[in-house]
Amino acid sequence: MKYFFSHEGYPAMKRLAADDKVLVGLDFDGTLAPIVQDPPRAQMSVPIAHELERLCAVTPVAIISGRELGDLEQRITVRAAYLIGNHGNEGLAAVTVDGGACRKICAEWTKQLRRMPESRADDVFIEPKRYMVSVHYRLANDHLATQQKLSRLFGRLKPAPRVVHGKCVFDLIPPGAVCKDDTMSLLATQTQADVVLYVGDDECDELVFASAQPDWITVRVGYWSHSAAKYYLRCQREVSDLLLLLNLRLGLAASNSP
Repeated sequence: MKYFFSHEGYPAMKRLAADDKVLVGLDFDGTLAPIVQDPPRAQMSVPIAHELERLCAVTPVAIISGRELGDLEQRITVRAAYLIGNHGNEGLAAVTVDGGACRKICAEWTKQLRRMPESRADDVFIEPKRYMVSVHYRLANDHLATQQKLSRLFGRLKPAPRVVHGKCVFDLIPPGAVCKDDTMSLLATQTQADVVLYVGDDECDELVFASAQPDWITVRVGYWSHSAAKYYLRCQREVSDLLLLLNLRLGLAASNSP
């Protein structure tokens, strides 16, 4: 990975001003908002909210989160072209998912997990959602041991879930449901974008990085040597700088267009 705000990131910055159709995909937790101990308290900083509002006015922006759409709507106060919850299963008309079947499977997984003694620890929180089940372990004293324990439990679930690992959370996705990689590919086709930029921070976003077309600009928040992203930001605070740069570059491109 290359540091985005360096001479090695300049070719990507230049493309953002040179092409007419730019699609920007953004994760929420860990990207637009910092990771917090209590997820319901997560919110964008004032500078990020300001730059995001400006960006949404000049180019299509897709905010894709594992949060439920109703939850996400309370945290995003700007008019984004696409506001998408449950990793793509809510908020996108082109995605047709059997919601009833997903809810039934998620309810069954929740029952199965709550019957397993290992998942009833105080440091594990099971969050049933409409299209998936999230299992949080941020409060655990030993994250690695808890992560390994939970991974073994998920192997016993019926039907088998697609397990997506985030920062101190596992998302269990039912058969037939989509995830962020499917969603971004669909949006890129739907918008006929010349340039696709995606920014995220965890393993769920790595699905997008790994499946991205060769010409996509992929940016990970936080350096990780195993990442499939082309570029990285040093910390979440630099997201504000990235949005500011996008506004400057895309605003310049718009002002120079006939």
